[in-house]
Amino acid sequence: MASLHKDPRNKKQFWQCAFTLPGGKRTIRSTKQKDRKKAERICFEWEQAAQKAESGRLTESAARRVIGDIYELANGSRLPAATVEAFFESWLAKKTPETAPATAQAYADTSARFLAYLGERKGLEMSRIGKSDIAGFRDSFAKRGLAKGTANVALKVIRSAFTEAQRDGIVSENPAVLVQGVKVGETTKRRSLTNEEIERALAVANDEWRGIILAGCYTGQRLGDIAQLTWENLNLAQGELKLVTTKGKRQQILPLSKPLLNYFDALPAGDNPKQPLFPAAHAAKLRAKGKKVGALSNQFHAILAKAGLVEKRTHKKRGSGRGVPRATGGLCFHCLRRSATSAMINAGIPRAVVQEFIGHDSVEVSEHYTDIAPSSMQA
Repeated sequence: MASLHKDPRNKKQFWQCAFTLPGGKRTIRSTKQKDRKKAERICFEWEQAAQKAESGRLTESAARRVIGDIYELANGSRLPAATVEAFFESWLAKKTPETAPATAQAYADTSARFLAYLGERKGLEMSRIGKSDIAGFRDSFAKRGLAKGTANVALKVIRSAFTEAQRDGIVSENPAVLVQGVKVGETTKRRSLTNEEIERALAVANDEWRGIILAGCYTGQRLGDIAQLTWENLNLAQGELKLVTTKGKRQQILPLSKPLLNYFDALPAGDNPKQPLFPAAHAAKLRAKGKKVGALSNQFHAILAKAGLVEKRTHKKRGSGRGVPRATGGLCFHCLRRSATSAMINAGIPRAVVQEFIGHDSVEVSEHYTDIAPSSMQA
């Protein structure tokens, strides 16, 4: 029978538990507790585990439960989830309020795919997942006809999850860092839309889309953020646009250019400050429920196609399927963000000012979005 003792030579005065190990050997171990009741509970759990092991009834799940109970008793909180399924559930619960809705959705989708790929192995401890499991998950995207870039994004999500598990002491190593991304090969480089191309797009767009294009061109903000603008974001008297970006939660106060100010000034203003500036786009954004605004991106692509700037999209099968890039010339709404950055840099506006205006997180990102005009490089 287990019993508690104190060793007078022990300065910390922790209670020690004497119990019988499987095989009949008697042992004494410190409970690391000064509280007798807590020490009694830990000692009892040890004795119960030893008896189950002696009779062959100490299963993996039972051992994990014993360890979890002792950890909670000693620390006042549950042991961090060790199974793959439980860990990803707790990881998502933590990451969701910390990230933008679209990012949180991407994390959730990737986690669900990873657990589905593992099947019954999702019930294993995180430490049992190795490099081959991660590599197999990465390769499963190609087997389903998904793009290589999609596989690489999913791999980054899994790396992030295992990095946190390693930081929390749940795994000693991160197997995902040993897995390389899929080589995508040559891709179409995005570029700025030229002034002529922007004029051609404006000429064929309806009135609402004219405003959205002007906003993208003169503020450099993302399509999703522009779509959810309301009259509350607008201060015509001061000529300013105030918003909080979805990505990064940056508070932006942007001066309005004359073309954009004229556009907003001509809009019929209602009494409700929550009324959207772009009603149709705003409704599409709401329907997306935090996900990427694919419907709006498709509408902009149709405008570019109507202007003769890209090929019209069809539903006909091309090449090997969904992983085949479209011949769009790399043009999309995000190119206006590049156009705005490049226009300001080429006009001689300091990089730091441009970076703050557009909302780039670093000089490196700002430079990546800049197309230097040949005239700007002349001495």
